[in-house]
Amino acid sequence: MRKLHRSSEPDKAIKDYYQLINQRQYSDAWANLSSRFQNLKPENNYNNYEEWWNKVNSVTIDSIQLVEKDNHTAIVDAKLSYSMKDGRKINDPSRITLILHSNGKWLIDDKIKS
Repeated sequence: MRKLHRSSEPDKAIKDYYQLINQRQYSDAWANLSSRFQNLKPENNYNNYEEWWNKVNSVTIDSIQLVEKDNHTAIVDAKLSYSMKDGRKINDPSRITLILHSNGKWLIDDKIKS
C-alpha cells in the first residue's frame, strides 16, 4: 500500500478545517468548503457561517475514520463535539464527504448526521 503525502489525506483535511475554526480563522475555513456546500441552502452565506461559529467556544474531534476514498472523493466519519459559549455541549456524529480540488486540496462537499 502506497503511503500518501500527509497533505493529501482527507482525515487530515478535516482536522485542519476544525483547527482553523478553533483559531477563529473563519475565512480560511470557509475556503475549505466546496462552492456546492457553501451554497447548499439559501441561508448559507459567509455572514451566517461566521455568526454560527461565533456561538461555538471550541470544537473537539473525538474520533475520525476514513470510510472510503478514490481519486476524486472521500468519505470520513467523525464524532465531533461543540462546546458552546452558552455552556452547552453538542455532540455531532457526522459523515463528511470531501472532493479533491484541481489544486490537490480536499474540500468539504457535504456533512450529514450519522
